[in-house]
Amino acid sequence: ASKRAADEENPLKAMDAVAGALAAAESSVAKALEATAKDNSAGVKTAQQARWADVKRTMLRLKVKLSPLETRCRKAAAGLQAARGRIAGDARGAVVEALRSGARSAGVGADELFARLSGAANT
Repeated sequence: ASKRAADEENPLKAMDAVAGALAAAESSVAKALEATAKDNSAGVKTAQQARWADVKRTMLRLKVKLSPLETRCRKAAAGLQAARGRIAGDARGAVVEALRSGARSAGVGADELFARLSGAANT
């Protein structure tokens, strides 16, 4: 996602796209961690032991680098979910405030406003 969700016209769509990308990244990291965890040393001939040791050392280095990435993906996904919750709360607050100020300016009570809104929905 090259643009921030706040810059998008519809931030929820941008958040969904980022969530999908995070899920794909987390899946890729999990697959890579699984591949580095396997021990395929059975069947390696004695002449190739030195090369195999280099490969195992490289795989260990990759595993050390991949482990924090998985954690970062999970933290980013949790942060995205929290941001979604804040956006929903802010939107709800804005709707409530708009209804409240509209009712006040029209001099309408809560019961009458509710009757108008429910009557308009049934029409």
